[in-house]
Amino acid sequence: MFVNENVFKSEIGLYQFRFFAVFLVLFSVGWVFSSSSNVSFWSKKVRGKSR
Repeated sequence: MFVNENVFKSEIGLYQFRFFAVFLVLFSVGWVFSSSSNVSFWSKKVRGKSR
């Protein structure tokens, strides 16, 4: 896949690259946080409702 260097050097290319990188980081962190912490959080809520 050929990528033009001018696209990366331009401000638009850097902005898109930063936005994509930040999106990936936030998505991965959010997924790990939700899969680990929300499990206990939701289980506590369900137990509280069942009682």
